[in-house]
Amino acid sequence: MKTILYLGTNLAFSLPNARVIHFPIISIAPRSFTEKHLFSSFEDLPNYSHFIFTSKNAVAIFFQYATRMYNDLSFMKKKEIYSVGEVTAQALDKYEVNVSFIAHPSTQEGLIKKMTNVNWQNTYVMLPKSSLARPLIENFLKDRRIRYQAPNLYDTITNKNQEVPSLDLVDEIVFTSPSTVKAFTELYGNIPQNKKITSIGPITQQALDEVL
Repeated sequence: MKTILYLGTNLAFSLPNARVIHFPIISIAPRSFTEKHLFSSFEDLPNYSHFIFTSKNAVAIFFQYATRMYNDLSFMKKKEIYSVGEVTAQALDKYEVNVSFIAHPSTQEGLIKKMTNVNWQNTYVMLPKSSLARPLIENFLKDRRIRYQAPNLYDTITNKNQEVPSLDLVDEIVFTSPSTVKAFTELYGNIPQNKKITSIGPITQQALDEVL
């Protein structure tokens, strides 16, 4: 029976004939809601025309903060909401909002292809994101002089205060994000050449290619 080391924050699968070691190598650390830019971006919540969500973590923290400021979020049902990928869209489904577009492939590039065909006149966009998010969508908004806010909702940190599994016991390593790649190299050094390496998504694979 092979042994798989899964590095994501939430164990997303189980396999017959395989032992899965769940080692959440990163943690999601929400920013303080009292941060000036973060708080002011939520004050404008009813005024945005478009919301762009790039991860399930951004969705969860966004609605946590939104409900702290507004008792009634029914106005969100009238907004244009874009999602990067199905996982993010499924997270949005919990909040009964209408997702206008789901990017395929599940990347910022996939969403930008759609965004180039949108009439952005008189729009106001909110892009809640990680502090480590790639800047492609934000650069798109800047370049076209689209009014927007892009608050950093959370940081991604390496979990250093836990027992690190021995790679001698592992046949395969599953990386779920570029942050897991970065954290792995911090804790283990190089990516092992004698293990099967699996990436979730093209951006994770890109991060792996840069260190392999």
